[in-house]
Amino acid sequence: MKRKNLFIGLSSLSVACLASAFAFLSVAPAQADTAETQEPMQVENVAMANGAQVRLSSDSTQGAYAGMGGLRFVMYIDKDTYDTAVSTYGKENVEVGMYYVGKNVKVGDTIDETTNAEMQDIDTIPQSARHAVMQAHTDTKAGVTENPSYMFCVAQLEIPENAYNTQLIANGYIKTTVGETVTYTWATNPVTRSIAQVASIAITKGETHADLDKYINEVVTEDTFAFANTEIETDMYKQAELNVGATLPAHLKVVWNSDNEEVATVDETGAITKVGKGTANITAKIGNNVRTAKVTIGDPVVLNIDGEEDAAKINPTNVSYLSASDMSNMDGYNGNVLKITETGNWIYNLYSDYSVAELEEIAKIYNTVTFKFAIDNVVDNPNNNSAGYCALMAIDNSTASVASKYYGGTHSYTADSTVWEEWSLSIVDYISLIQTEAETGKLYLPLFKIYCTGLSVRPDIYLGNIEFYLTPYIVKVDENTRTNGDISRGTYIGKASFEGDYTGNAIRIPGGNANNNDCAKINYSLEQLNALADKYDSVSMWLAVDNLASGTVILNKAWGNGTKFITKATSANADGNFGVDECNTWYKFTVSVEDFISICTTTDETTGQTTVNDNFYLFIVYTSGTTPTADYNKDGKLDQADIGIYVGDIYFE
Repeated sequence: MKRKNLFIGLSSLSVACLASAFAFLSVAPAQADTAETQEPMQVENVAMANGAQVRLSSDSTQGAYAGMGGLRFVMYIDKDTYDTAVSTYGKENVEVGMYYVGKNVKVGDTIDETTNAEMQDIDTIPQSARHAVMQAHTDTKAGVTENPSYMFCVAQLEIPENAYNTQLIANGYIKTTVGETVTYTWATNPVTRSIAQVASIAITKGETHADLDKYINEVVTEDTFAFANTEIETDMYKQAELNVGATLPAHLKVVWNSDNEEVATVDETGAITKVGKGTANITAKIGNNVRTAKVTIGDPVVLNIDGEEDAAKINPTNVSYLSASDMSNMDGYNGNVLKITETGNWIYNLYSDYSVAELEEIAKIYNTVTFKFAIDNVVDNPNNNSAGYCALMAIDNSTASVASKYYGGTHSYTADSTVWEEWSLSIVDYISLIQTEAETGKLYLPLFKIYCTGLSVRPDIYLGNIEFYLTPYIVKVDENTRTNGDISRGTYIGKASFEGDYTGNAIRIPGGNANNNDCAKINYSLEQLNALADKYDSVSMWLAVDNLASGTVILNKAWGNGTKFITKATSANADGNFGVDECNTWYKFTVSVEDFISICTTTDETTGQTTVNDNFYLFIVYTSGTTPTADYNKDGKLDQADIGIYVGDIYFE
């Protein structure tokens, strides 16, 4: 019998069809595009190559194989090995063959003539369903005619449904007989397969036949093949592995796939790797059975309130969940909330979903944490002589909280207090507040301590979402701007009532020809700048000049170290020069994000490494030939120092 008749000489499913589903080793002839190969194992003087197949059907053209179906094992032995045995012991004293056994028989058990019956005693498969060991026959490797192999195999017929996933072991041998001495030399690379297992592999190789699904579907059920987690939400910073909680039937080939590898990839074991923000559907497929989990990777968030389970993140436990619709009577925030039922002098903590190491990674991109907070129903007790209030304060003299960090101390809410507030902390301050709970070892964030007095009822306290945020403000001008050194010179003056669209606060820088490079501090890392560049197109700064009677205030003079913001900027005041007609009007100067990053970074020509400068140059004040309108400095003389250059917010947009 020629091997091609056995394995690949099939034109349609109406004739005998062999689903070639598991690899032969490299000594085997190539039999189909789905074959995989590896080097044969040398065991003493025996090099054997093993494989397994699903045999689906056959007809009379297949000779001795007519009428067979089910699971077939095959094994090849190198011709030289066989010829050596024949020349040593004589052909009549050499036999090659294969036995297949139940999984309960250990590989490596001593096999001789007296144990053959035991080797073939498989409880779950009736005797009538087995086929005897076939005789060895010669076959020639396709394309390697000078190296024929000896092949022997055994076919397993009509495996019952309750045994579709029963693991069977097939092992080959050379038997030699010298007088009364019988010796078995066994290969140590037996094949272990079930018919459902081989069928599942066949389908991944592109084989199609109804019986393949039949073998698999008897094993695959809702209980044996399931995902515990069908919707997973996470971010790039949580170090815990993504896990769909898969229950998988033993032995079967599972094909894993991600429909969006820019978000998440999955390997052949089902291990999921995060790649970037977005949504990916992770699927596992066995035959025609598919299970899917939706993985969403978003921005990191401290507290995203979406159900009752979030109430357990606050300690103590007098906390309940309210949906956004339940809060429709309150303006200023339209999300879900956690309602704290104040019971007097309680300390409230928020359990952290992140380790300190994870927070430090988050801090490489995000620089701010924002809190949504409200107190409602602050009602005075009419029997008290003084107004009642509800106070937020530090936990004790040594431990700060979010409230004390935000306010710089205790803050009191009275009956006329604003309902909703947004607090903002730097992420550095946020991390500094993280504590470890002594009893449980959990990390937590101290929020506030509540103290109420002089009220007729307990107030309602609400906590909204708490989010990490990368602020687009390079400089948000306020009373701390000069103290923090965010702008190198000048005086904070609050709001300046000039014409134009700017309504924020300003720093006033005096005129003069002191050759001062007026700078702004860079509070971003290179990673943060790149993240902002992905989100925004440009950077803008507001400028104005006042108290100018004559001449021109020039801000883009050529001298100075480095490129100045204003020399790259576009504006309605195109040249950056302010004459009398441009006084008392706010002008917006804008540069592209690319130009801004070039202004505030330096790249080493040797190493190619880019670093962020400590600050960047805004402009140089040049007021030669100008006269002021009034003695702004009140020093009894009119000079260029009386002229004011006003700097407003600087921000990405």
